[in-house]
Parts: sequence; C-alpha cells; structure tokens
Amino acid sequence: MDHLANQLEEAFNNIGASMMSTEFAAKLLAWTLKYGGGNEAVTMHSGLNAGIRIAQTKFNLFGGEIPTLEGVQAFNKYHNELEAETEDLTCEWLWEIYLRYDLNTSSLKSKCPEHLKETKQNLKPEKKTK
Repeated sequence: MDHLANQLEEAFNNIGASMMSTEFAAKLLAWTLKYGGGNEAVTMHSGLNAGIRIAQTKFNLFGGEIPTLEGVQAFNKYHNELEAETEDLTCEWLWEIYLRYDLNTSSLKSKCPEHLKETKQNLKPEKKTK
C-alpha cells in the first residue's frame, strides 16, 4: 500500500494536484511530532507511513532542503494548538487522523465527537452482498 500511495501521489503531483490537503499534511506532521514517538502505528502502519511521507514531500522536508513557507506556517498553527492542549485530543482535528488511519483510541480520555463518528462510518468500505 505504501508504494501504491506514493505512486498515486506522484501521479497527482504531475498534474499539479495532491491527494492530501496542505491543512491535513500540517495536522499529520504536528501529530507525528507530539504523539508519534510513543505510537507503534508510526512504525508499523503502512498507510500512516505513506501519509507522513506524502506530507514530508509536500512541504519539502528533507535533510538540507528549505521547507515551503506555506507548510511551515500551517505546521506552526497546528503544533501550537497541540502544545496548548491540556487533555487528550481536545483539538477536534486530531480525531480526523485517528479515524482516517483507523488508529486505536481505547486509551484516550476524550471521546470522539458524534459528527465525526458518522464520518468514520462513511469511510468504511461497503460489504458486497452476493
């Protein structure tokens, strides 16, 4: 999946588009900085790894390169929100990440907002009936 996601992103980039919005890429990188070190999914989840790599490419975050100004500003916005957070997932946008990558939320103190639960249901593939 990781390789396929990277190929798809490359194809989108060739036509001047991206599979991931600037805002979501900034959110994902801010989450990775704050929560990624203690989360097994960062190393084991191929979809999450592909997302992180897409965000890294989107903002030109490679050793010795200059990141994009748009990416730095968006990242700073979400990183500052996380730094001001006093409890687990008080920033509602964090749930987007947990739901998009189907990460385990059982240890979190806060509960998923109702309107995002509906989003999660819509993300699940439909079961085919015979």
